[in-house]
Amino acid sequence: MDNINTQSTEQQPITPTPEASGDQGEKLFTQADLDRIVGERLARAKRDKATDDREAVLKARENRLDCREFLSDKKYPVELLDILPTADVETFKGSVEQLAGLFRRMEDDGSTITIDLAAPLTGSPNRSNPIADAFKPPKNLTF
Repeated sequence: MDNINTQSTEQQPITPTPEASGDQGEKLFTQADLDRIVGERLARAKRDKATDDREAVLKARENRLDCREFLSDKKYPVELLDILPTADVETFKGSVEQLAGLFRRMEDDGSTITIDLAAPLTGSPNRSNPIADAFKPPKNLTF
């Protein structure tokens, strides 16, 4: 009978209960358990970040399309999309309206803006450039 009792106790591994080991409800983890838990959390965080990135890209596209639609409805130049930030649609609309108001006010005053894109940045060739003129030799110099 002793043989039977000894065999049955040897087959079942003895795991200490939290009360028996002095731990009050603490759970012990093996290194494999910790690796698995950390791996799962990292994978979840990576999935969440990828989802957030995709959502941000989609939101940026949607905002740009809303800004393009606004320009189209108001018959403003589409090039403003490349000049002004489109991240916030309401801010974009406000900036465009401010620019439009500025140009309307200039038209009312009779002011015109002429931009010669082919001219060098220092000024148009028809205008006098005081800095360049200062370095030119005098025309009426005789020796």
